[in-house]
Amino acid sequence: MHIYDITLTITPDLPTWPGDPPIVVDRFVKKEDGAPNNVTRIDMCVHVGTHVDAPFHFLGGDTPTVEALSLKTLTGRVYVLELPQVDLITAQALEQRRRLSRRIFHRAPAV
Repeated sequence: MHIYDITLTITPDLPTWPGDPPIVVDRFVKKEDGAPNNVTRIDMCVHVGTHVDAPFHFLGGDTPTVEALSLKTLTGRVYVLELPQVDLITAQALEQRRRLSRRIFHRAPAV
């Protein structure tokens, strides 16, 4: 099985969801200023770039948060779903493609 890395590089230029704060990457300790090392702070919403929405994100309550998800759930064959003409992805749209794979990635347009 070939493994594809689909992660996006996190930079201040990466689009964020409307209403979310911008990404801040701040190297606040610098070797060139005489420090023994470089230290960088990253400030961003967890809903940025390549990410997984845990059930808790949509359902709340006692549903699993992302750290409770098994890596087995997140690895393996996948169907990449692209619906550029759809404003809202419904359960029906997903179920129609469920037979293609146990896992479905939604390729969202940049916001």
